[in-house]
Amino acid sequence: MRLWPALVVAYFVVGALVAREVLPPPALLLAAPLLAAAALLEQYSRDRRPAFLVALVCLLISAGNLRPMTWGDTAPTSQQPWGILRHGTFRLDPLPIVHDWPGHWLITTPDGHYGSAYPPGMALLALPFYLPTVLAPHPPSRVLSAFEKVSAELLSALTVLLLALALLRLGLPSRAVWIASLAYGLCSSAMSLNAHALWQHTGVALGLGVLLYAFSAESRGLVAVAAAVIAAVRMPELLMLAPFALWRPRSIPWMALGGLAGFALYGLHNQLVFGAPWRLGYFAMHRGSGFVTSEIFESPFGLLVSPAHGLLLFSPWVLFALPALRRGPAIARAAVGSALLLYGLMCFWWSWWGGGAFGPRMLSEAQLPLAFALAFVLPAARTLADKALALALAASFVIHASYPYLLARKAGFDTFGAWDERAHPVGFLLEGPLPNVPPRFLPDD
Repeated sequence: MRLWPALVVAYFVVGALVAREVLPPPALLLAAPLLAAAALLEQYSRDRRPAFLVALVCLLISAGNLRPMTWGDTAPTSQQPWGILRHGTFRLDPLPIVHDWPGHWLITTPDGHYGSAYPPGMALLALPFYLPTVLAPHPPSRVLSAFEKVSAELLSALTVLLLALALLRLGLPSRAVWIASLAYGLCSSAMSLNAHALWQHTGVALGLGVLLYAFSAESRGLVAVAAAVIAAVRMPELLMLAPFALWRPRSIPWMALGGLAGFALYGLHNQLVFGAPWRLGYFAMHRGSGFVTSEIFESPFGLLVSPAHGLLLFSPWVLFALPALRRGPAIARAAVGSALLLYGLMCFWWSWWGGGAFGPRMLSEAQLPLAFALAFVLPAARTLADKALALALAASFVIHASYPYLLARKAGFDTFGAWDERAHPVGFLLEGPLPNVPPRFLPDD
C-alpha cells in the first residue's frame, strides 16, 4: 500500500496549522523532512538503493539546522508563493516582507505597485510546498520563512536524488554514486546555501539535475523541462547547456523549446508586474543587467582562490573532477565544460563574490556537474589520490556544515566582502574564540 498520499496530507495539515500560527514554525521544520524521509524510504528498492539513501542522508543533515536563513536576495521569493496562491498576483504588494525588510530587490512600478527584481522561476518551483499557506490570510514573515527553508531543503534533496539516479542509470558502481552524490549534497554549497533559502542557484541546480537524469533516461521531454526551469530561474545560465548540446546535438531543439517556454513565462511575469514583457527587474537595479567588465582583473582569481569566496578554498574536492576533461567519457567532459562556462560567465558579474552569501555563491551550481564528472574519474581505492580526495571531502564538509552555527552563534562572523579572510570559517576561527550571541537569521528576530 502506497503511503505517499497520507504523507502529503500530513504535510498539508502540519503546514496549515503552522501557517495559521496554531503551531510554531519549528513544527514544520521538524515534520517536513521526516515526512519526506518516509516518502524516500517508501520508494526504496535494491536497484536504486544508493540514490534514495544518499538523498535521505543529505536531506536529514541539511535539515539539522532548525532556523530559517532568509537573505536580502531571497526575501521576495520567501513570500511570493504565498502571494501567488492567496492573492493570485506576482506583485509584492500584499507581502509582509515589503514592510518588514524593504531592500534592493523591491522595485516600484510606475503605477505605484511593487515588483521583485528577480525572475519568477524560484517562486513557481516552491509553490507546491506553500500550498498550506493558502489558508492563512496574514502569515508573518517568520512563518513564511519556515516554508522557504523547507522548500529549499526538499528541492535540494530532489536534486541530489536526480544526480544519483542519473549516475545509476549510466551504469556507475555504487561506490562512485555514493561518493559523487555526497560530494555534492554535503560537501558543497548545496548544503550551506541551496538548502537553506530559495536562491536562484537552488533552482538552476535542480534544472541541471533534471537535465542529467534526462540524458541518462534518454527523455527529450525532460531535456525541455530542464531548459525551461533554468530559463525561468536564471536565464543567463542557459549557457551551461551548450556543452551538452554539442555532445548530443539531437537535444538542441528540445533545449530551445524549453528555453523559449521559460522565456515566455518570464515575459508574462514582466507584463503582469511591470507592464511590458521586456521590462526586467534587473534593469531597474542600480547595476542594470548585472554584467560589467570593471572587475575582470580580480574576478578570475577571486572566484577560485579568494579566502572569502574562492571555490577551491571551500570545496577543494572539485579539483579531482577536472581530469574528466582528459580521460572521462563524453558526457563527463560536457559536465566539466558546463561548469567552466559558468565560471567564465561569472567573471563578468558585478558581484562575483556573491554579496553577503556564504562561500562560492556564484559557482554554487557549477559544483553539481563537477560532482557528476567526479563519479567517472574517481581514483582507485586505497591509493594516495583516494586518500587525498577523502581528506578534501572531509574538509569541505566541515567548512560548509559550520556555516549555520557560526552565523547564528558567533559575534563578528560576517560573510560579506570579496577578500576578507574572516568570511572563511577557518580564517575566522584562527583569530581565536569569540563570545556566543543569541541566534539571529530573520529581520524580525
